[in-house]
Amino acid sequence: MVLGASQTAEAVKVLDNSDTSLVVIASGQQLFSEGASRDFAVQAPTEYAALKAAIDRVGVRGGSVLVLSGDIHRTQVIYNPQKFGAHLVEFTSSGVL
Repeated sequence: MVLGASQTAEAVKVLDNSDTSLVVIASGQQLFSEGASRDFAVQAPTEYAALKAAIDRVGVRGGSVLVLSGDIHRTQVIYNPQKFGAHLVEFTSSGVL
C-alpha cells in the first residue's frame, strides 16, 4: 500500500476529525509488520510517518485503532505497545480457500 499525497492527507484528516472511541482501517497490505523490505514503513516512509502520527493522536485522545489487513503469505496479530502504543492493534489474514 503506497498512498499518494492526497490519499495520505485524506486519511490523516479522517483520523484527526474522528470523535469515536474505535477507528477501523482496512488495508489490502499490512501497515505495521516488521522485518521485510515490503513493509509499508520501508516502501513509503513519508506516508507511514504521517499515518502513524495521526494514529498516535487518536491514542492521545483516548481512542483505539484497529487495522484489518491482508497478506498472501501469513495470518498475524501485531500488538507491540512499546513500539506502536497500546492503542493500536493490527489483525492480518491470509487468503482463505
